[in-house]
Amino acid sequence: MTAITTALDIRKVTARIGAEVAGVDLGQPLPDATVAELRTALNHHKALVFRDVNLDDDGQQRFARQFGN
Repeated sequence: MTAITTALDIRKVTARIGAEVAGVDLGQPLPDATVAELRTALNHHKALVFRDVNLDDDGQQRFARQFGN
């Protein structure tokens, strides 16, 4: 597995699609630079996996809103 960014730990999970993201607390508001890095990773990998995340419905909505409507 190869990291493709410096601020976050983003590692490919398969040869074609998906990456695992570590080093981010999804329960907190994210800096604009982190949101941009996640957006870039999502565009590149098409799917992101965040392990050990415990967000309720409101928390999931707050996280998603950081990426727009």
